[in-house]
Amino acid sequence: MGGFTRQLATAAPNNGTCEDVHHLNFNLPPWPKGKDPTPYEIFHIEESEKKLSTLEFNKLIKTRYMKYVKVYHPDVCKHSEILDRKTGNSFSLERKRQRFDMVVNAYDVLKDPKRRLAYIRYDEALWQNYDPKKHEGTFNAYRQANAHRRQYGFSHDETFWHAATWEDYYRMKHGRAPPSMEELEKNKWKILWGVLAIMTLTGTVQTMWALDRANDYIRTLNLKHSLASEQYELAKDNYGEGDGQLDRVKRFLVNRRANFDDPQFLEARETGDNELLTTYARKRVTKWSDQEDV
Repeated sequence: MGGFTRQLATAAPNNGTCEDVHHLNFNLPPWPKGKDPTPYEIFHIEESEKKLSTLEFNKLIKTRYMKYVKVYHPDVCKHSEILDRKTGNSFSLERKRQRFDMVVNAYDVLKDPKRRLAYIRYDEALWQNYDPKKHEGTFNAYRQANAHRRQYGFSHDETFWHAATWEDYYRMKHGRAPPSMEELEKNKWKILWGVLAIMTLTGTVQTMWALDRANDYIRTLNLKHSLASEQYELAKDNYGEGDGQLDRVKRFLVNRRANFDDPQFLEARETGDNELLTTYARKRVTKWSDQEDV
């Protein structure tokens, strides 16, 4: 194994090259541009190649797999620098490892005739490949309707695509034969009460959660209302500084003193409230006098 790894390391280029050029150096097509390429896309399997015999098909993908090993095998890729086709940034070891894992997973699916058949069923059930003539029957129709759902994806529930009928799926999933009609008839009341119990429990939990959220909202609303009422009463009473017009002007000027940009008030910032009011009153009187002169 060590000699084989050293041979691959020697074959791999050690200068930074774009990933497409890097593939071309090993007679490989560019890596698929999609975010989640399929096994067929990773190995660039054309429609005519899908019709090959099992022996010829396995020989084809093994040849391409060995080329991928020379590019992305962890013992090889650390000696080469691969650049992203879009950004030009160098691939990290983690990204190279992710690609190698994708290649291995795709190879494991395609080289096994049973897994390949299951994947073909999954691939044909997708919307873009759907053919009504190939999906007659209840189980196939259900697979077609749920192929896009994550829980039935090939990587999440491969058994779902290996099975040919509901009975096969149940047997593969649970390791025993599905219950007969006699067993269902015998236990129908237990099943019914179990379903009702689960529905009741679920409804109770959801109701309690909704009531708790409603109470939180009411408490928050009451708190905001109390704070608003308190601020209103304080503002109405001029915060205890008198209710006259002069008192309100005084409070306004004191609170806004730091915001005065007029050079006339720069000195007034350091004075007391009375001097500030005097300055304000004089300015108002001067303004009124100017208006009367006009």
